[in-house]
Amino acid sequence: MRTATRITTVLGLSLAIGVAACSSADVTFTSGPTNGSGGSDAASATTGSNTTGSNTTGSNTTGSNTTGSNTTSGGAGGATASASTTGAGSGSGGGASSASASGVTAASSSSMASSSTGGGCAPACDQCSMKGQCCTQTCQGGPCVCPAGCGGCDMQCTSGNCTATCQSGSTCTGECASGACTCEKGATCDLSCASGNCAMTCAGDNPSCKGECAGSACTCGKGSTCDLTCAGGNCAMTCEGANPSCKGECVSSACTCGDQSSCDLKCDGGNCSITCASNNPMCKGNCIGSACTCGPNSKCEFECSNGNCETTCAQSSTCSFRCKNNACQPVHCQPGAACSLTCKNNKAMTCKFATCAGVVNKCADGITVTCNAPCPN
Repeated sequence: MRTATRITTVLGLSLAIGVAACSSADVTFTSGPTNGSGGSDAASATTGSNTTGSNTTGSNTTGSNTTGSNTTSGGAGGATASASTTGAGSGSGGGASSASASGVTAASSSSMASSSTGGGCAPACDQCSMKGQCCTQTCQGGPCVCPAGCGGCDMQCTSGNCTATCQSGSTCTGECASGACTCEKGATCDLSCASGNCAMTCAGDNPSCKGECAGSACTCGKGSTCDLTCAGGNCAMTCEGANPSCKGECVSSACTCGDQSSCDLKCDGGNCSITCASNNPMCKGNCIGSACTCGPNSKCEFECSNGNCETTCAQSSTCSFRCKNNACQPVHCQPGAACSLTCKNNKAMTCKFATCAGVVNKCADGITVTCNAPCPN
C-alpha cells in the first residue's frame, strides 16, 4: 500500500495527514488549547459542523456566529485562526491574547485498508480500478477479490476457507485455502494454495500466471504463459493451447500440452501420462508407468522415469525418447516421423523400436538408435 503525505499549516503548526491510494478519506479536526496571558481561547472544528466557544480576556466575553469562517482574535499582540467549514463563529476580546491550533486529531477511513468482520471478508480493494493503484486485503472464511484493472493487489487468507480471484486485466498476488485460485482473462497473477485442496486456473491470455494447485487441477488457459506446480495430493496439469510457454507438474494424473503450445511438463509422483497434442514447437516431459505421446507436427523430448511407458511418435513428428533406467519401453515411430531412442547400451536386445517405418541406425555413441533420423553429433 502506497501512502502519500499531505502537509497542512494552521497558525504555524504543520499537520501531516496520510492519504492512502485507492481510498477516500473523511477527516475530522479538533482544536482548542490555550495560549496568551490573562485569558483562554477555545475553538473546535468538525467536518460538517462547527461550534465556537467563548474567548475571555479579563472581563471581556464575546461570541457571535458567522457562516463561512471561524475566527478568534485578540487585541494587541493577538493572533487569528480560521477554518473553512459550514457554520462558524467569531469572537474578539481585549488585551493581549491569542489562540493557536494545536493538538489536532485527524481520523480517516480508507477503503484500501484490510477489513474482516464476521465470517467473511469486506471488499477492501473494491475502489482500486486503475493501473498504478494498489490495495491490501485479508480474508477470513470468504473471498478475496482484486477488481478488474487494479494495478496491484495483495490478498492474504488469515483463517478459514478462502477463494482468491484476480479479475480481468488486474495484477495481483494472493492465497486461496480449500478453495479456488483464479486468474481471470488478461490478468497477471502469482497465487498460492495456503492449505487444503485448491484448483488453480489461468483463464486465458495471461501475460504471466504463476500458481499452485493441490489435490485438484492446474489449468493454463489458451494463450497464457504459465508456471504452475502441484503443492500436494493428485494434480492434473493442462496447457489448453497456443501457450507461448507452459510449465507445470502433474501427480498421479495426466500432463497435457495442447495444440500449438510450448510445454515443459513434469510428473512429480505416481503414474502420469504425457501428451503433446499437435503442432507443438517444443514439448518436454517425463512419463511414469503410462504413455508418452508426441502428436503430429510436434517436436518432443520424452523420458521414462519408471515403470512401463509405451511411446508413440505420430506422423511428421520429431521425437526423442530416453530410457532412464535402461528399461526401454516399446517406441512406435510412425511413417513420416523422425525418432531417436537412447538406452544404456544400444546393443542390448531391449534397446530397439517396437515399430519403425524406415531405416534403423545404431549410433557411434553406443547408446542411441534412430529411425529415419541422423545420429546425434
